[in-house]
Amino acid sequence: MFKKNILYLIVIIGLSSCLENTRSKYFDEKIEVNTENVPLNKKQNYFPISKFTDSTTNKKHAIQNIKYCSEILFGLNEPLLFNKKSINESFRLLWLRSFDNPISIRIEKNRSHVHITWKESYPSDGYNPSYMILYKDKELTLNEWNQFTSLLAPIDYWNTSVLDTISSLDGSVWYLEGVNSNHYHIMYRKGTSNLNSPFQNACNYLIKLTDLNIPKDSFY
Repeated sequence: MFKKNILYLIVIIGLSSCLENTRSKYFDEKIEVNTENVPLNKKQNYFPISKFTDSTTNKKHAIQNIKYCSEILFGLNEPLLFNKKSINESFRLLWLRSFDNPISIRIEKNRSHVHITWKESYPSDGYNPSYMILYKDKELTLNEWNQFTSLLAPIDYWNTSVLDTISSLDGSVWYLEGVNSNHYHIMYRKGTSNLNSPFQNACNYLIKLTDLNIPKDSFY
């Protein structure tokens, strides 16, 4: 009887974890977008607020982070990932570097077709909005897609925490957002504590797939 209860508890916990990241939970038909799913309202949040406010007690800081990231992604003319149903699988890295311009890298799989897009923006200076200064893309192989997703396996991406338990006062900030037909999730990591982690390995592989020439000291 005890073993049955333990098994039942494990199943419930597993189901709860899956339901937490179920994609349909975040669907919002009220959001106005263009044909590329880019929001028409520049103040639209790119991440569901609940993903962050449910994971931290500092809700004000979380909302400020979302608004800043949304401004960057809007300036890059990036689509929303969470707001509607799609058969595509996508992952997007938003890399806010300490002393350099923000970079966005999005890898997407549509059946057997794999595509990667990378962009760089000039951030807002308080007077002028963020805007894009680099846009490149190319086709990838299924093997390259599989290599990337295999790097996510040690992370248990869909079930891991949004925020890191190890905080850092400074350093680059990494947002890895993912979506497939069933799930939506995002991981947020900051500082140098993750430079040799499985999370960082996955992010580094995305950078490697582009032609970005990033100095090693820019990863801090």
